[in-house]
Amino acid sequence: MSDKEKEKKKQARSLHIDESVIERLEEIARNMGVDVRYEQMQKPGYPGGLCRIKESWVLIINRASLPLEKVELLAEAISMRDTENIYLQPDIREIIDWVQSRRRKDDPQV
Repeated sequence: MSDKEKEKKKQARSLHIDESVIERLEEIARNMGVDVRYEQMQKPGYPGGLCRIKESWVLIINRASLPLEKVELLAEAISMRDTENIYLQPDIREIIDWVQSRRRKDDPQV
């Protein structure tokens, strides 16, 4: 396991992730106009992603994804929208900030 993967796991352990967090993130995403769908993916290991279908934003999540993968996908979809004027509970805001900081580390152009 690389140092990068170890750091990711360490940070994830510090975040409290359970089914209620996933449900709250789903609700926030839906309230922001993102249709959240769970699908069986043909490509093993592919967690899913955000896409635009006609005029709608759709987040497709692999049913087989681990809870952390679901949280990451949901938080990333939310972070791509304007969250400045909506209330996000502190634990949810922390998760979104964590995902954004990871994305900036992975892609310096973001």
